[in-house]
Amino acid sequence: MQSGSKIEHIKIQQEQESAFHIATTQVEQAQDSQFNSHVYSFGAGLSRTDTNVALAGTRANCDLSGLYLCHGKQHMDHHTR
Repeated sequence: MQSGSKIEHIKIQQEQESAFHIATTQVEQAQDSQFNSHVYSFGAGLSRTDTNVALAGTRANCDLSGLYLCHGKQHMDHHTR
């Protein structure tokens, strides 16, 4: 992200129980940037989401939030770094 940037990221993930969902969001923030991420996961057979944020500049700010609902034999992994 460039200096002073503001990004609002919204992800909604919902797939059949036979599906595999593997995803990565990678962000490097510059000075005075703002990154807001909202992840809503409602399942798959296997759902894996990695969110990697580097606060590379001064006064960079990041807000990560999520809602995760699965049932039965569904498996969800959410990793934040």
